[in-house]
Amino acid sequence: MTNPIESDSRFTCIVLDSYMDVGRAEELRAKFRNLVAGGCTHFVLDFQQTQFLCSATLGLLVEMYSSVKAHDGEVLLKNLASQVEKLLYDTKILSLFSSDIETDVNHPLFATFEAVQAHTNQELFFLSHINTIASDILMTDNVADIYRQILKAVVQSLKPRSAALLLLNDTGSGNVFHVAASDNLSPSILVQLEGMPLLEDSLEANCIASCQDVMFLSHRRNTSPVSPLLDATEMQEGLLEPIRGRSIPFGLILLESPESPSTYFAQCIPILNVFAKMCGMALEKQRFLEDIHVKNSELAKTLDALNRMQDTILESGKLAVVGALTRGLCHALNNKLVPILGYAQILGIGLDPESPEADKMRIIETAAFDIKKILDNMHMLATGVSMPFSNCDVGEIIDSCLQMQDYLFRENTIVVERDYGQVDPTVQVHRERLVQAFLALFHRLARMFQAFPGEHRVHIALERTAEYLLVIVKDNGRILSPEQLLQLEKPFDNGNPFENERLNFSIARSVIKDHQGMLEVDSSIEIGGTCVTMRFPVTHPHS
Repeated sequence: MTNPIESDSRFTCIVLDSYMDVGRAEELRAKFRNLVAGGCTHFVLDFQQTQFLCSATLGLLVEMYSSVKAHDGEVLLKNLASQVEKLLYDTKILSLFSSDIETDVNHPLFATFEAVQAHTNQELFFLSHINTIASDILMTDNVADIYRQILKAVVQSLKPRSAALLLLNDTGSGNVFHVAASDNLSPSILVQLEGMPLLEDSLEANCIASCQDVMFLSHRRNTSPVSPLLDATEMQEGLLEPIRGRSIPFGLILLESPESPSTYFAQCIPILNVFAKMCGMALEKQRFLEDIHVKNSELAKTLDALNRMQDTILESGKLAVVGALTRGLCHALNNKLVPILGYAQILGIGLDPESPEADKMRIIETAAFDIKKILDNMHMLATGVSMPFSNCDVGEIIDSCLQMQDYLFRENTIVVERDYGQVDPTVQVHRERLVQAFLALFHRLARMFQAFPGEHRVHIALERTAEYLLVIVKDNGRILSPEQLLQLEKPFDNGNPFENERLNFSIARSVIKDHQGMLEVDSSIEIGGTCVTMRFPVTHPHS
């Protein structure tokens, strides 16, 4: 109760609130019973501010009448608004306060109880209607359907002349209106409303900022704040109801009154509040679901990245084991090569250089040296020893890598053609890293040709310009599509069959980038397969 109970010498005046809901009715019931217990029997009920009465308040009025009459008291009503008087007349409560108690069952008191019950049933039916609407709205997944259902429920329940549900869109430079749903508004008016900016200190801005419904009347339009919204719709009398979530405003509902504003406003404001809150809840639910979807997507990406990282760690562990095995194997084989090289050189000293035996010893010695080079390269790869940039023969590095892949190439019947010509193959490179690049590309060829029967050919050529040494590797294997060529430019991402191809190219591209060079890949029917061109600067920045 916002107003105190005032007393005079004879009557106790009770001033009712403007909005008599169940909670306020119970507060008033407790105070009335205390006054009756204290001996008060004459009351004046002042309805000056009252615009809404719930069924609990109607029941309280009947209880007041019955209790006061039992104590030979009197209850007077004053300042009844037209809508309140009509309600009391329809429920036959008004007749109680102008007649005496009779003992027969036809006394107005009994009829009043039936009328209050009927009014209560109407309220329950309407609450059921509201609950059904709320359930349909909250179960809707499509946001546009939510707007249409909200406005449809408003129009069906309140019967306005015209209505619109307007949302706020933040354009960066300010908020503008978006017409989410409308009823009985002309297309020309809708065009004016769409994109209309929300002006500061306007009637609609004050409504949204205060989170309070605003009534606008034709005779007060000149004294009210400016309203481009009402000017565009040409509405004379109606309501603005804000739509708001827990922390941010979403927009507003605009209604045009179909009848006398004093009666219409009192009846529709509580209902419109309910619909506006429904809309705010539905919009917050949709935003919450969108946030969950975004966070679930981010979580899925994070989990995928963690899984890839775990796979990478497992592969790194496997590579560490292989590296340790390779280092041990290289050390053991190098130990076995020492006597072979030593005895081959000793035996060759006592032989005639032109004899067949001397040729055989030289073949043994050359083969042993080649094996030692292969083992040295494998050892450098396994130990990860950082080698400085130095002048190296790129052709010799290619040959060494081909020797390492010789078994795989022979197993897949791959014929290698070399065309080094008279090109100077010497440039400053990081030998260990360059071996990694060539091994990755040659390993790709071996894996690719496993799935292609027939004659397999690889052509390796060297060319030199004033700026670059070019290594050109052509094969007659699978032709890559334009989409696959684009994928080769992306970072390696484990997960599909083409990723092995991308991994090999990613390794080679990383190495060549460290050398300030370039890797180009082309694949077409004219080429007859795939052509990989590696460009190494003749003058390296590290020189």
